[in-house]
Amino acid sequence: MPPRAHADSTRRWRSAFICASLVVLILVVFRQTAHFGFVNLDDDLIVTGNPNIYPGLTAAGVLRVFTHFDSFFYTPLTSISHMLDCSLYGHDNAGGPPLINVLLHAAAAIALFLALQRMTGAPWRSAFVAAVFAVHPLHVESVAWISERKDVLSGLFFMLTLLAYARYAEKPSRGRYLPVVALFIMALLSKPVVVTLPFVLLLLDYWPLRRTEKASSRYCKPARLLIEKIPLFLLSAAASVVAVFAEHGAIQSTAKIPVAARLGNALVSCAEYIVQMFHPVGLCVFYPHPGDSLPAWEIATSFLGLTGITGLVFIFRKTERHLVTGWLWYLGMLVPVSGLVQVGIFARADRFTYLSQIGLYLMGTWAASDWFARRKARPAIPAALAGIVLAALATIAWAQTTWWQDSISLWTHALACTTDNYVAEQSLGSAWYDNSEIERASGNADKAKADLDKAEEHLRKSLGINPHYVYALHNLGDVLLDRGDSDGAIEELREAAAVEPRQANIHNSLGFAYYQAGRDRDAISEYEQALALNPDFALAWNNLAWMLATSPEDSLRDGPRALALARRAYAVSQGTNPKVTRTLAAAFAETSDFADAIGTAQAAKTVAAQLGDTPLSAELQTEIDLYTAGKPFRHKEVRSEK
Repeated sequence: MPPRAHADSTRRWRSAFICASLVVLILVVFRQTAHFGFVNLDDDLIVTGNPNIYPGLTAAGVLRVFTHFDSFFYTPLTSISHMLDCSLYGHDNAGGPPLINVLLHAAAAIALFLALQRMTGAPWRSAFVAAVFAVHPLHVESVAWISERKDVLSGLFFMLTLLAYARYAEKPSRGRYLPVVALFIMALLSKPVVVTLPFVLLLLDYWPLRRTEKASSRYCKPARLLIEKIPLFLLSAAASVVAVFAEHGAIQSTAKIPVAARLGNALVSCAEYIVQMFHPVGLCVFYPHPGDSLPAWEIATSFLGLTGITGLVFIFRKTERHLVTGWLWYLGMLVPVSGLVQVGIFARADRFTYLSQIGLYLMGTWAASDWFARRKARPAIPAALAGIVLAALATIAWAQTTWWQDSISLWTHALACTTDNYVAEQSLGSAWYDNSEIERASGNADKAKADLDKAEEHLRKSLGINPHYVYALHNLGDVLLDRGDSDGAIEELREAAAVEPRQANIHNSLGFAYYQAGRDRDAISEYEQALALNPDFALAWNNLAWMLATSPEDSLRDGPRALALARRAYAVSQGTNPKVTRTLAAAFAETSDFADAIGTAQAAKTVAAQLGDTPLSAELQTEIDLYTAGKPFRHKEVRSEK
């Protein structure tokens, strides 16, 4: 074999070995997620309870995600991937989606390695950067959290854009530029956080591509390098505008979080991410925003530290170009998630480091490798150190991943890592409430009551920290409803509606509280408000249909409208929810279609029996007897949960 062919073969086998090793490393850490479930942090909003997603992959669904904002996001490609998950695994089967996240993450790590190797010609350094990216504990959130599919999917397209750009930079042409644009568009449609990618490409022109030094090419003049990025910057600008419109409902006002507090938090968070890179312990899913309570010394220390690093990078800019590219990559990619435009009420998030910290990995890897090279260290020494670092990171990441097995584990860990975390208290209370529902449906009354007690305990702790936290008020109202305390539930839910009057689900819960209290007219009014705020709210369709079909008050019933609403709710549930099917049966009976009422109620009873819901089965049998006698159903004092 000629020497050149032999070298090419060696490079290919080496690359294949590195890629395979990255996959194995990732599977060792993240394979456990195949046994995990959905968590009560956006998974219901984005997947399991999203009527645009859980029907699966449909032409109408695809058209909708491209033409509408969904849950404060415009991420159509990510939404399509969730639709595909639902088609393949079902909307409530969490086993498959986490593994899809893992595979996307593995593909992103491989693409990062290939891109860096092509740009730098340094395969082992590139492999180490990709390996750290693959298993750093800060990235567990992006991989293990099903709703954060947008991170790994946009990350994959981000890396593929880098790879396409490396190819373009070798021999610029329109044919090689178009894949760069196309892949960047796909990254933006997965998650617009990648808007800073054109800036990253300019940094890569400086190092490692050193395109500014290739004066012989007209494509490498500094002005030309900037001009060729203009289409990409225009795409970034358009994506930024769309993102602001999509997320406007979640953007916090400066009255809630002042500009000075945002600046202080941004500085501290930027410094904290660096600390966590070297000391990745105490990581959790939610860090409460400190508002204006950050100590001045902490802000000053962060500012001085970041300024000092920037100064050192500037000093060594001519001899250590990798420091410039790596540091500005890190700072630049944090800008969209810095909190200057504050979305949500968190201080920072582990997922924000998914792409930004690659810049720090580049800095550290090249600086350490050059240090060993200058001292002519034996290759085994840096290799052994690299192995130790990766083994430590993988071990911590594996342990960090275990916390994502369910909501109770996730939020219990968050409370152990933070103080005064009213969001974690509320979320843990909500998780225990959901658990109590499962136990009650399984006939474990004592366990259901114990879980409900824990739910109320954590919800009241949340309100003790923040008395106006709307989600805790809402959840506490639901807990009190389960306890049969309708008046207490109404009080909590009315307070929640006063804090957030435009949340449809709060009005829906308040409607049910009024229904439990026997105040049908008030219940209908609240359900109407819920649908005015969210016309596609399937649960409110069902609840309003139930009232219009079964209210004892003649003036409140409306059979034809009840039937129309019940049919819409049934179409969404696809016959899997016996309570929704029960409502459709009652609507048939109210319109004197007793044959369909009997058949539909029988179907609801069958599903209820399959689910082990004996009380609902008994109630449905009573209603079937009424329909057989040619009588519609009227709800009385005893009301089953809707």
